[in-house]
Amino acid sequence: MRIKDIQALVFFGISSLLLLIVSFFNYPLFHLLIELVSIFVGLLIFIIAININEYSKNRMLLPLGIAYIYIGVLDFMHGLTFDGFHFVISSINISYQYWIFARLLESVSILTIMLYTISKKNVLQGLSHFSHLIFVTFVIILVQYNLLPLFYDNISGVTIFKVYLDLIIIILFILGIWVSFKINLKPATRKMLILILVFKILSQVLLITSPQNVHLPSLIGHLLKYLSFGGMYIIFVSETVVDPFGSVYKLFQTTQEELIHRSERDSLTGLYNHAYTFKKIEKMMDEAVASDSSLIIVLMDIDDFKIINDKHGHLIGDEILVKFSEILLSCSVPKKIVGRYGGDEFVMAVPDVSLENLAANFKNLGKKTNEIFAELGVSLTFSAGVAFYQVGDTVKDVIYKADIKMYESKRKGKNQFTIWDLK
Repeated sequence: MRIKDIQALVFFGISSLLLLIVSFFNYPLFHLLIELVSIFVGLLIFIIAININEYSKNRMLLPLGIAYIYIGVLDFMHGLTFDGFHFVISSINISYQYWIFARLLESVSILTIMLYTISKKNVLQGLSHFSHLIFVTFVIILVQYNLLPLFYDNISGVTIFKVYLDLIIIILFILGIWVSFKINLKPATRKMLILILVFKILSQVLLITSPQNVHLPSLIGHLLKYLSFGGMYIIFVSETVVDPFGSVYKLFQTTQEELIHRSERDSLTGLYNHAYTFKKIEKMMDEAVASDSSLIIVLMDIDDFKIINDKHGHLIGDEILVKFSEILLSCSVPKKIVGRYGGDEFVMAVPDVSLENLAANFKNLGKKTNEIFAELGVSLTFSAGVAFYQVGDTVKDVIYKADIKMYESKRKGKNQFTIWDLK
């Protein structure tokens, strides 16, 4: 468990103790504070979920955030109609009705969202708002116009109708615990979710038959409800703020790496681009000097590429460049780098290779090129110029030498390589 989670638990623990102290002096005020804080926490959950949704991969968070807005509305009505305050038409029966329907909406929402998560379906945001709004509006109309059976009367107390609804809510929360094991959740998140649902079950059990006045079962039941909201808040902060910002950081790193990759690579072939090829060759030159080893630069040009392009079209021409790049990369020369010099010209820098090995590789490349492009119905060869790096040369110097020899290869009949004479 993270330090921030522990700090949140400490906060909710201390605030529960303070609320408990308030209950001994003024139970109606304690009850109203519980409801107001729960509503506030529900509002925070919604705000966090709606703003961080695009950064979180958890399918449950936004639908739960939406649900808790409407659960908060019913809890608000429950607090206002509590028998001790008289802001609206008030009675124990009405207050009980709002409490039961708030918990019913909560239990149904949690279970439904879990089941959607298992099915890997997304809960539509607009549909979720609409269905919750219809439910809450319908409940308020039924309660305020006394269209529901009694949940409590002054003679017999809690009615059997309320008890049945309490049992249904408890069963739904128990099903929620069972379903939580079917969802792909982090262990810490699953444990917290199960603890929340246990608190909700215990709260409902304690309040199943107790009258709404100052006595221990009712007091503990409301505190457990408050703590369950606190646990839900901790899950939301962890899943929608801490983890997503970690994800955002990873996304930033990925984006940064992608930008670096794009700045180094040719967009068509994926080879090193002209500028970065020069940088890589400069580095290889320094390494060659430090290790007193050889470095060969090979400049290659596809023979008669313009004719191929005109005959087959530019799209095919692009495909040829990509395929030829793949052939060059597949060349079995260790520690080589391959870059696109421009157009249909490519450059390869090869450290520690003999001329015999280079000639063998050129022959193999030519053979492989002929075979692959013959299958594609294209006759393709390439010419190359080879230059050795000498201490004091710049990249431009070596490329210039290789370029001269490449054009010499073309003049001599193409489909061959020519070496810059060191003598």
